[in-house]
Amino acid sequence: MGSLHIRPSHDKTPPHPTIPESGSSILESLHGRKRREERRISVEDFENAVRYGVRSRSDYDKSGKPCWLFHYDIGRITVITNDSQTEEITSWAHPCWGLNVEKVTITTSMIESHEKTVENSKSHHLWNSHAVAVVDQSGSMRATDTDCGVTRSDLVWLCLAIDYVGKRLQAGEATENDYFSLVLLGPDAKCAIHKHPVNWILLYNKIVDMLRARQPLGHGNYLPAISYAKDLLMENNHGGCLLQLVFLTNGAPSDKTPKSYVADGAPSDDTTKSYTTLEYHRGEKL
Repeated sequence: MGSLHIRPSHDKTPPHPTIPESGSSILESLHGRKRREERRISVEDFENAVRYGVRSRSDYDKSGKPCWLFHYDIGRITVITNDSQTEEITSWAHPCWGLNVEKVTITTSMIESHEKTVENSKSHHLWNSHAVAVVDQSGSMRATDTDCGVTRSDLVWLCLAIDYVGKRLQAGEATENDYFSLVLLGPDAKCAIHKHPVNWILLYNKIVDMLRARQPLGHGNYLPAISYAKDLLMENNHGGCLLQLVFLTNGAPSDKTPKSYVADGAPSDDTTKSYTTLEYHRGEKL
């Protein structure tokens, strides 16, 4: 899968197109309109980004033609147009749009407790539990289901930080003897957090950082993420350690199950079906 690369332009480029303050001067595209509707971005928002946004060259265009990217901080969106800056290609809202989630102030005692817990983590019998969260970061997670512009990806990070970590720590339902790992689900699987104690210092604040900065992009392949999560869970096989898998996604997988694949414990016969949903994620590069 290709990725989006942005580079400053050093050549002579045309100025911003003259767009009247009222009326539409951007030619809509089917793909661009679909993305705007999913992400609750109006034509007016798109045009304002072209009028007032910071412009850079973008390598992304399905036909290989040059195009422009406009980063519009006031409207909290980024849009891409064709080379003449008159036709939309795609657009998306910035992470953490409209959200103001503060990080926790870290004290000396928190740091000392964390360092001690990290040292104790080598002794698996001291673990109460190990949870692995798989978080979908494919392009479809940029969709917005509310008028306030919050994306599905934003909501995932918000729930993990506030509900799964913050509230459980405050209620005493989780301690630093509980451990947490995080796998990012995309074209491949990446481990973003590896066996961290459930605490404020490196877990809650780190998830808030992801809320503020993560940009979902590309396909969402389940099999690599599931395999990675399984390996992480198996790193502590002590009987006193409870294991938990949290799978957070908005839809169906992009990958296709190989015909030879059989889940552990499943009957190995011809009834095993693939779960390909390529159409669901088609064109999810942007």
